[in-house]
Amino acid sequence: MQLAHADAGSVDAVLTPGYLHDAVSESVAPWDVEARRLGIVLQVPALDEAPARFDGRLVTRLVGVLLHNALQYTPTGGPIEVRVQLRDGRAVLDVEDSGVGIAADDSLQIFERSFRGSEARQRAPEGSGLGLAIAAWVARQHDATMEVNTGSLGGALFRVIFPPLPTASLAPVSARLRSDTVNTPGDGQS
Repeated sequence: MQLAHADAGSVDAVLTPGYLHDAVSESVAPWDVEARRLGIVLQVPALDEAPARFDGRLVTRLVGVLLHNALQYTPTGGPIEVRVQLRDGRAVLDVEDSGVGIAADDSLQIFERSFRGSEARQRAPEGSGLGLAIAAWVARQHDATMEVNTGSLGGALFRVIFPPLPTASLAPVSARLRSDTVNTPGDGQS
């Protein structure tokens, strides 16, 4: 339905400056229960302060699609890692699993609607092939690039690279964070 709404032009990203690591951290937390249920180790080894312009609702969807995919193809006992890092002024989201990976022949089509590689069809025959198409659509809404490679854990590494955010764009975010701070008695503020 999300892709149908997007095709109809009824879904627009509302991009605001913020810190991607905060949005990703909140998006990952609900998936920990499912990972534990499946006997998979969900790790978040790096959450660097990474400024970006993003739509929090769509980032939650993006992280959800990538984690659902990783959980589906990672064997029991295997790790999944989620990282947010700042590289060359760009916020970078990585979701890496220790599953079956993506065949080189499939990597060019993996983000197309209804495409499912042969390994995916065998392992999860009930899938629709829309999840990664949605993830790619979300990345495009953010003018981000999305790529898939083989990761160091042996499975797939999905990487989303957000455009750099001018430093001046963060001034409203910093001011908002300061105004949200609660003053405690005795801190010298009235």
